[in-house]
Amino acid sequence: MTNRGAGDELILHTEDDFEDESLQERLLGLTEMFPEVVRDTTSKLWELSKWSTANFYHYTREILWVVASSAVILALPVALEVESLQIQEAQIQQQRQILLGPKPGGAPQIGGGGLPGSGLPMMPPPPPK
Repeated sequence: MTNRGAGDELILHTEDDFEDESLQERLLGLTEMFPEVVRDTTSKLWELSKWSTANFYHYTREILWVVASSAVILALPVALEVESLQIQEAQIQQQRQILLGPKPGGAPQIGGGGLPGSGLPMMPPPPPK
């Protein structure tokens, strides 16, 4: 880059004429462009956003822990009991089916007979003696 000086001297500026600045020095120089009020407000907003984010993260973790542990303590026993009752009902139904045999009239049962929902056929009755 060339510039003309006061006495029409040709002044050449090369990249070697400028001192290397670190990123921190450049940012510090940029902050000096803004008035003190703007810098203070920006700084306070930055601190507020950091504080808000940290608190949001902290409280979210606590709430999630309470909800998850409450669900395990309150809902899991109920779910296990419901499953146990369903298994007992299925066993009772299977015992009735074994004791009473197929339905009268030879009507096919829903699900193909056998165990409920299994789709397996029922065993044929024993041959008469």
